[in-house]
Amino acid sequence: MEVLRIKRSIFFLGVLILFFPLSEAIIGVRPAIYEINFEPNLTGVFPFTFIGDPGVEFEIYSEGAFSEYVTLNTNRLKGGGQVNALLQLPLESNEPGRRMLLIGAKQIPKDVAMLGMVGNVRGVIFINVPYPGKYAELEFRSSNANVGESIEFNFKIYSRGKEDINTFTKIDIYDLTGNFIESIFLETGLIKSGEFFEGKAFLNTENYVAGDYLAVLSVDYGEGVTEKETIFKLGRLFVGISNYTKTFERGKLNRFEIEVESFWNNPIENVYANVSIINYSRLNFLSPSITLSPWGKKILTGFFDTTDLNEEQFQALIQVYYEGGITNKTVDLMLKEEESKPLYLIGGGIIILLLGGFLIWLFIIKKRKEKRWKKQEKQEKSKKTKKSKKKGK
Repeated sequence: MEVLRIKRSIFFLGVLILFFPLSEAIIGVRPAIYEINFEPNLTGVFPFTFIGDPGVEFEIYSEGAFSEYVTLNTNRLKGGGQVNALLQLPLESNEPGRRMLLIGAKQIPKDVAMLGMVGNVRGVIFINVPYPGKYAELEFRSSNANVGESIEFNFKIYSRGKEDINTFTKIDIYDLTGNFIESIFLETGLIKSGEFFEGKAFLNTENYVAGDYLAVLSVDYGEGVTEKETIFKLGRLFVGISNYTKTFERGKLNRFEIEVESFWNNPIENVYANVSIINYSRLNFLSPSITLSPWGKKILTGFFDTTDLNEEQFQALIQVYYEGGITNKTVDLMLKEEESKPLYLIGGGIIILLLGGFLIWLFIIKKRKEKRWKKQEKQEKSKKTKKSKKKGK
């Protein structure tokens, strides 16, 4: 399945490369996002700069929440430029929440051959419409650490209702089987309507063991309780073997890949593998060393020759070395006969060639049309010039 997925990716990459020379598109927009709180009759101008390929025309539009209250200073751009969106909010809105208004630039295709290849980029204005009464929304995230180090929690409490809220806040810690461990109580107090409280908290992990944990931020705001969860990791200096190559071809030099995974919250340097084929003392190899990022995964690679192997099934001892530690794993492996090249590779190559030829043909037709249009324009201009000269005489 993995090989087939890679080959499909190569096929689609080839298609994209063939399409790329024909496509002219918009590149981006800045700023990408604005965010405001709803206020009755609020008026504001929001500038967006669209960046596009020279000579390409774009239609400017608005859509989404409150789009009927938007006036644009232009509805067309050529090659990019600035668009000013004048927003005049109504007296009230009956749909509370985080509403999204889009200001977009859509490429205008020059001809039929360009259909389906047009660019479309949109900037966003988020408008926070308050809920009736009291209401709170949360943001919550945590760091990872090694056992014995502190975990840092960062949180925000937004007052999204029309009324101020008085908050009582805590963070509950659980292991991933659901067992409660402890609570951290926080002072967050009064938060006015439309404002937010931003805070930090720290967890001492001296009495914890390595593993994953669940933290639940809980805020009681008077008319209800809202919660937000995050998972954090406590690490130990350990490198695990998470995957490896399991089948090899008979009678040739084979690539052996070993996926290793860090369970440590710091980089681990000089990680390498020593692989020995059991019952074949001369069949062993060392991989080049790598550096693992915190909680990262990487591939260790080596090569060994299967010419001297007699059994269809055999075993290997994988030993991964790292900063004074070692991880051992005995694995079952298998030999297979060398595969002939599958037909789908040949068929895929033919399809790519045919598609490439078709796209080149489209490109040539497009260029010919442009030449004809330019020639017709010149002829019409020369006719008009001759007529004007005759009238002058």
